[in-house]
Amino acid sequence: MEGSELFERENGENPSHPPDFRVPEPRRRLPEVVREANDSLREAANRLGLAFHEDNRFLFWGDLEKQEIEEVVKELTIKERKSFFLMIAPHHGTHWQEGLRSINSWYTLSSIGERLMPNLQAEFVSRPGRTLVTYRDGDIVISPWPSLAEREFRVWKQIVPDYLYPTRDGWIEDMISEWRNSGKGLLSFSFLKFYPTTLPEEPFEPFWMFLYFSKNKTYSAELRKKIPFRVRVIEIGADGFRNRTDVFQTPLAGEDKIWFLCDCIQEIRNHQGEYLTEENFSHCDRRKNFLCAIRNSVAPVRCNAEIHPTYSYP
Repeated sequence: MEGSELFERENGENPSHPPDFRVPEPRRRLPEVVREANDSLREAANRLGLAFHEDNRFLFWGDLEKQEIEEVVKELTIKERKSFFLMIAPHHGTHWQEGLRSINSWYTLSSIGERLMPNLQAEFVSRPGRTLVTYRDGDIVISPWPSLAEREFRVWKQIVPDYLYPTRDGWIEDMISEWRNSGKGLLSFSFLKFYPTTLPEEPFEPFWMFLYFSKNKTYSAELRKKIPFRVRVIEIGADGFRNRTDVFQTPLAGEDKIWFLCDCIQEIRNHQGEYLTEENFSHCDRRKNFLCAIRNSVAPVRCNAEIHPTYSYP
């Protein structure tokens, strides 16, 4: 009988013997000394973390801290290993050290979620090449080595392509007038929202940037989806070149991410005297959808039309 009662109690089938239960104790806060020790162990783990590279294909930083990143950069420099196909950003992209600027990669990957996303370092997003972020881009699949199209695009970047800048009518005409009235030899204007990762790499060479009047932002129906102007960019920077007395700077917009320093602006037409259109251009990277690429960023393009300037300043 005792065995039967025990079996019924363990299975909760005997109403005369309700199962025992224990009220969980409230979670106790760890003592300060324990929490400090835990933080120290975490930092030590980062400093002892794994970092490695496979030839020039792959570079993995683990969770290294700034000091350790600096030491690894020095070692890579000695080995003459400073260019990689794929680099995994340190600690999900939340750890940055200035020495990383000397390390080039075709792809930079950050595996990061919602919790750490606010800590993603802006320097990774603005790196030359392509930065992929799992929180923003979702599942990511990268081919093990550059495809033919990627190699072609790399060659185009070395040649220095033209660029297409999405904008609208109205402001460009006002900017030309204000630049003329200022009497200054150079012009500076910005691109908003984010830093375009498609811009030329060092060493920098001047390029022509065509001003594309997008369909949804342009008031004049005649100018929608047309390219009536181009500017020659001789330098790019983050501060607007405010310390230079020979530069006319357009007013700050509050979201300025990169500034273009220009020495010439031209009003242009094709050989028939008509405005250029998107059909006169193609993206340097043939894998890209041309219209999507020029809608929100500064896209590297090749101009396939004969250009005739009708006006040039200065």
